[in-house]
Amino acid sequence: KGYRLVAKVQVISPPPSRALPAPDPPPVPFPPPLAIPETVSDLLPPSRAPGAGETVAGRRDGERAGEYSRRATRLGLAVGAVLIALFAAGWLLGHTYFAPSPVNSPPSIVVLPFLDMTQERTDQFFCDGLAEELSNWLAQIPTLRVVARTSAFAFRGQQDTREIGRQLNTTHVLEGSLRRYGDHVRITVQLIDARSGFHLWSSEYDRQAEDTIAMQEEVARSVAESLQIRLTEDTSQRFAERRSANAQAYNLYLLALHYQAERTREANKKALELYQQALALDPKFALADVGLAYVTLNERYLDGRSLVEVAAAAEPLLEQAARIDPQLSELYAIRGALREEQMRYDDALSDLERAVVLNPNDSWAFAQHGRLLLALARPREGLDKLAHAATLDPLDFTLHARECIALQDMARYKEAQAECTRARALEDSGNFGAIASQWLEWTQGHLPQALEWNAEAQRLAPDDMFLYERRADLLLTMGMASAARQALEQARVATRNEDGVDLEMSRIV
Repeated sequence: KGYRLVAKVQVISPPPSRALPAPDPPPVPFPPPLAIPETVSDLLPPSRAPGAGETVAGRRDGERAGEYSRRATRLGLAVGAVLIALFAAGWLLGHTYFAPSPVNSPPSIVVLPFLDMTQERTDQFFCDGLAEELSNWLAQIPTLRVVARTSAFAFRGQQDTREIGRQLNTTHVLEGSLRRYGDHVRITVQLIDARSGFHLWSSEYDRQAEDTIAMQEEVARSVAESLQIRLTEDTSQRFAERRSANAQAYNLYLLALHYQAERTREANKKALELYQQALALDPKFALADVGLAYVTLNERYLDGRSLVEVAAAAEPLLEQAARIDPQLSELYAIRGALREEQMRYDDALSDLERAVVLNPNDSWAFAQHGRLLLALARPREGLDKLAHAATLDPLDFTLHARECIALQDMARYKEAQAECTRARALEDSGNFGAIASQWLEWTQGHLPQALEWNAEAQRLAPDDMFLYERRADLLLTMGMASAARQALEQARVATRNEDGVDLEMSRIV
């Protein structure tokens, strides 16, 4: 556990100095024996002709003195080099093993997925939601950088906290576990210095399952105290805004967070049901309103619902959240995404700017802001937002793919290539990295290479009409109209999108 000094600390004056007898001088060692020259001439430097006004004897005396001076200089340089080497070695040794980490480095933290320690291992989804929302609580502290979910959850089950800190560039790691028994849960959390691997603080909370909200707030405050961060009234108010009046509604919300992050059609439907149940228990739970609006927007792409339908369902939810909690950053991030879909770009920019001001740790809002700026042909500003999002979520491949697109828009092709390569390396499945690489090659006029990346993207998503359209564009640009027609006929079979194929075919004709 360690110890804390509780005694009063005061400066003690040094005792008066007393004259001490001078120590005996150290014994002088005998010099090493000198080499005896065979002749007198061996003592002298090579001869040269005397200069004007110079005698042979004077020249020899001067050369002898110069040689002694050069030898002394070389000896002094050698001794100096040895002393510098010894000092450097001592400095490195001290800084490697004894020096503390820089005190001025700003604190940052990653919350790893909590371990499910229940006997049946049936609470992992709840553990994931708990860890993500704890990150969201910590993200309300403006002076603390919090790593986003995508990067944090990439280290599920890993134990080397120093390596995790190195890869995510964080100073601290928070890990925990949950065990449920009856109507109680026991949560254990540990705060670790990622630079040294030492445990700074740990605590165990044994409460009724309904006390999850109180536990999360208590953990967040304890972490801030351990990192010597002073919580302002504004931060305390933000903590309060994340609470629910109904503990069961809050637990349903935590489960919905897990399913929402899956981004599949089935998981999105499950999240939608859980948010609806949470709002039935607590109609004034603003976070659940915003969450339900978010998964409703996702139905536009996961279920093919029209923009008119999803907007009609999402607008009342966002209005309700704005009435309850107008300072909720998630509200403006989701509303900004909706406004972008509606092509209300000024409103979208305003909402997204408000979101990142309210929560500088909202990587999703920064990413949305950057994506919108790219679409509005403002790549420099977009790249700035995307780069900030990447510092909060460095392992999110979509951010690197969008940075690749922004850089190619500015003709910074070498940097763009590096970001596209990074995106493909991070992407476990999917084809966004291949699509960005296709655009990168196309932008530079490398049409055969663009076709290769298009083929790779099609292999990963064979029913994506967008990819067939781009392939037809490429082939037509290369003067291969018949091959472009063939590509669209393949799309007719693979996508069953007759209208889309006919529209593209008319353009080819």
